Amino acid sequence: MAMFPQLPSGIPLWQNYKNLVFHDDFGELTIHAEMFLEEQIQALEKLPFRYKYDHLQQWNKQWELPFVLQQAQQHIQDWDFENGFPQALDFGSDLSFFPWYFQGMTASKLTCLVDQYLVDQLPLPQAFSLVTLAKDWITCQPTDLFLPQLSAETYDLASCIGCHRFIGQLPQIIAAIYASLKPGGKFMFTFDIALIGKNGLDASTATDVLRLIDACFGSDLENEYSFEKINKQKNIVSTRYVAEMKPLIMPWSMSSMAYLLGDFTQSSKWAGWPANSTVFCGAVMKG
Repeated sequence: MAMFPQLPSGIPLWQNYKNLVFHDDFGELTIHAEMFLEEQIQALEKLPFRYKYDHLQQWNKQWELPFVLQQAQQHIQDWDFENGFPQALDFGSDLSFFPWYFQGMTASKLTCLVDQYLVDQLPLPQAFSLVTLAKDWITCQPTDLFLPQLSAETYDLASCIGCHRFIGQLPQIIAAIYASLKPGGKFMFTFDIALIGKNGLDASTATDVLRLIDACFGSDLENEYSFEKINKQKNIVSTRYVAEMKPLIMPWSMSSMAYLLGDFTQSSKWAGWPANSTVFCGAVMKG
């Protein structure tokens, strides 16, 4: 079981982020990500670039993935495995390393919803040795991620990492995930919030997402978290903060090296950091 330091819900603070990336289990997470790419390099060759690089090069994934894993482990820490294994749903991670790592760390039977596009490009699951090895534990289910068809009251855990990608269809997606959870099941979700530009949701839309989840789950996220003055909040982790700090705390990172080169040459073309944004992570229970 991965024993990350406690990762609070909401928007991460810089001290929490630094504690995480210095932690031994974070190092283990990066090793799994690198191994996945090395072992699947030939199968990934035909796919777009976003499937071929280490997701942990993105600072928000460095926070989101451990957060979701920690929330899942907390939910099943007293699980009676003699009566069966937890049923988990991964919505939209596609063919990254994380579903396999998540399954191994939670001993769950995992359904990984895979974009139909990938199935059109690759002969799944034969193309991926990890899928084949884990076929008794992981089911890759091709689907239209914008219009998912899920069985009712099937899962004990469900996650949607980066749900801002589906903002237009999010009401239907949240409703489908809610219906698919068993009573007492946990839903873990994350989304990006833009601080400058459009690299994420604006404050109003982010509040709408919390309101939508509250309406489904009977939670009170909207009153617990406010995004009105998010640009004035101090000590929160953002793309700009990581761009400044990452070369110091993770100098081996490819994106950190690129940032250092960009800073040295005073050319944004070298740095490649997107517009400033942060991330929100939360978890709710189905009553």
